[in-house]
Amino acid sequence: MKQTTASPYEVTARIRCTDPDRVEPARTALGALAEQTRSEPGCLAFSVHEETEAPGSFVLWEVFADEEAFRRHFEYQHTRSYLEREFTEVVEHRVMRPV
Repeated sequence: MKQTTASPYEVTARIRCTDPDRVEPARTALGALAEQTRSEPGCLAFSVHEETEAPGSFVLWEVFADEEAFRRHFEYQHTRSYLEREFTEVVEHRVMRPV
């Protein structure tokens, strides 16, 4: 009998700076957030990419073991601290799955 395993929970999010004068601090904070998030239990990958032709516009690629690990990500102090600073806003958020 073939055993099935749950697929990872994959998310892409487009975000943008809320203030053009805060792009550099946002980059720095996103880099720190990515590093801290990658050490979370259940985080399989977390990367931040900035659009080359639109400074201050970013794409996040996030892979968690499951949806619960993704939801726990928002409970960690480093995530809450980043969100409280309101550097960025979500433009688009999509849950993905491999084909």
